Amino acid sequence: MPRALLAVSLLALFAVPAAAQSHYAPPGDTVRYRWGVKTNVIVSTPQGEIPVNADQSGVVAMTRLPHDSALVWFESLEIAASTPAGEQKPSTAELVGKPYRVAFSPSGRVHLGEAPTIPPELEGMGDLRHVFDDFFLRLPAKPLTVGLAWSDTVARSDSSADRWMRVGAVSEYRVERDTVVNGVAGVVVAMKEHVDIQAENPVPNAPARGHTTLAGTDTGYFVFAPKAGRVLGRRHEGHFTGSMVLGAPANMEMKQAIDISATVDEVR
Repeated sequence: MPRALLAVSLLALFAVPAAAQSHYAPPGDTVRYRWGVKTNVIVSTPQGEIPVNADQSGVVAMTRLPHDSALVWFESLEIAASTPAGEQKPSTAELVGKPYRVAFSPSGRVHLGEAPTIPPELEGMGDLRHVFDDFFLRLPAKPLTVGLAWSDTVARSDSSADRWMRVGAVSEYRVERDTVVNGVAGVVVAMKEHVDIQAENPVPNAPARGHTTLAGTDTGYFVFAPKAGRVLGRRHEGHFTGSMVLGAPANMEMKQAIDISATVDEVR
């Protein structure tokens, strides 16, 4: 049960397309980011509340390729969870160094092309296929000047043989100020997203399926370097509420409250 709840709580929430045409940097050197996500979940059941806490962290490397694509991989990755069943810290060795290929528009719309096989012991520890969507700011057509505001709306669906997910999001952005990070000129872009999620997946170690509905708001900011054409960092926090309905034989609804915080920082 805890692994299934954790899988829902760490869904990728932030793959938001843009209708814009500003440009990221052309193919070039590999850049690296230090990435981390903390998730706290409270699930209300007839027997009481179940807390599930998780930490994901690592170093991500990204190499831009021709034709608006990139190779991305984990140079290091640690995942740990605290559940009523005890501490979990599965090995991530099978993912470290394995390349993902992503394609994106000049405005930052991300599409996953190829991904390594996620080991079974990591399937319930979050959506590790879409981690890198969060490394691209969706850009407007106009130059990023202080005060510029724009918005995006998206509906995204993912499915496999035994699970599916639908995400709807409305995102608002505003350039707040100029900044400099490690000698690189950038701008701070405030972000606010209203997100609705529906998902269905099998419950590990149980003959049942879970249907999850979540809604909430995520707020934070990007630091983007227009001249260098890359994200220098990101901070965001979200709060989501909803429920998971377990099918037969359980036939039970459980309320969920999820708090998530994430960081991305370029490694120099």
